[in-house]
Amino acid sequence: MKNEHITNFKFLVPDLLNLDVTFEDEDLMLMLLGLFPYELEFLETTLLNGNIEVTFNEVIVASYSHELRQKEKLKGLVKQQ
Repeated sequence: MKNEHITNFKFLVPDLLNLDVTFEDEDLMLMLLGLFPYELEFLETTLLNGNIEVTFNEVIVASYSHELRQKEKLKGLVKQQ
């Protein structure tokens, strides 16, 4: 699993910033969450529930952290075999 949604979003951000609209951190965060693949839906729910404010950077960090945990789990499974 790769964080393709983040890569794709980073590709789109310059175009968004060229618009005559100012995007707040919350706007960017919600747009990024909207790009999460189905398998990360739980992460979206976790981030949004129980938090008063979630920042764009927190979403990116949570997504990368999840990917790293998944890779470590796979490594552990491969070593056990």
